[in-house]
Amino acid sequence: GKFSDFTIRCEGIDFKVHRVVLGPKSPVFMTAMDQEGPMLVRDVDSGTLQVLLRFMYSGRVDVDNINPAKIMKLITASDLYQVMVDK
Repeated sequence: GKFSDFTIRCEGIDFKVHRVVLGPKSPVFMTAMDQEGPMLVRDVDSGTLQVLLRFMYSGRVDVDNINPAKIMKLITASDLYQVMVDK
């Protein structure tokens, strides 16, 4: 986005994100954002990362185009990155 201030790179795709949004929701992302350059993600695929980032921004998951395998990947990724849900 226009005011993004950090890049997460996965499978050659750059995700422009905002530290102020992701940092408070994930200690893993917070730590990575202290480093110079983009964060390289190799442990999840870019599709799962995209769904995870959308969830972190909106608090919602679009279930229209998601199957049980993708849900399991999302749960695994959210656990791996210690994503906290707003209450």
